[in-house]
Amino acid sequence: MSELKLSICVPTFNRCDILFETLSHLHKECDQEITQIVVSDNHSEDSTENVINNFSGKFKHFKKLKPSKPLSPEDHAIFLHRSADAKYSYLLCDDDEIYFESLKRAITIMDANKNLTAVYGSYQEWDRTNNKILNTICHVSEIEIFSDPVSILNRFTLLWHPVSRTEITLRHFLYGSVGFDFWQQIFRYLKFGEIAVIPDILYKHAHTVPRMEFNLTESWYHDCYRGMYEEY
Repeated sequence: MSELKLSICVPTFNRCDILFETLSHLHKECDQEITQIVVSDNHSEDSTENVINNFSGKFKHFKKLKPSKPLSPEDHAIFLHRSADAKYSYLLCDDDEIYFESLKRAITIMDANKNLTAVYGSYQEWDRTNNKILNTICHVSEIEIFSDPVSILNRFTLLWHPVSRTEITLRHFLYGSVGFDFWQQIFRYLKFGEIAVIPDILYKHAHTVPRMEFNLTESWYHDCYRGMYEEY
């Protein structure tokens, strides 16, 4: 029997059609022997529950969740992460798509280095409607490993969700009190080991409307970015 290696955690809310496409993609791409799909519905008002129920029997390892009350996106992510059962976990937005071979490479790297708590990778900006890649964001040309909070901050502007070691994430995946929390989470991972950044493209980031980036001109958006760096 294969070891359950990766929990792909998918938070969703009122996007039943997109969720259907995302779960169909995961069903096609993932090695079901080693992968668990965890989907949490944040009290959707459309047909999301039906979509989840229809897929529950198609995956070998599948878990469906619903919090007792509607949660903020941040609290929903925490709730979802703490329900992962595999050795490693990965948070996937319900409108994005993964490159499973790249996730497997991240797992292989972590298996070989027990001191790694998380592996970050590259990603692509994706026009989902026209199925067109708009841009590829590649942070490194070869694997780099970091143990110092200052050196990684000096190297990168922002790193998105990694493949992480579940035993660390279960206890220490939190969101800070101010701003976006991507850098604070990196700091927590570094408290318990090292972080790797690899050139492999982990996922395609969909340009689904509305997008948070539409608020780039808003003062609160910049305050959140400042707060994130100041707290780090």
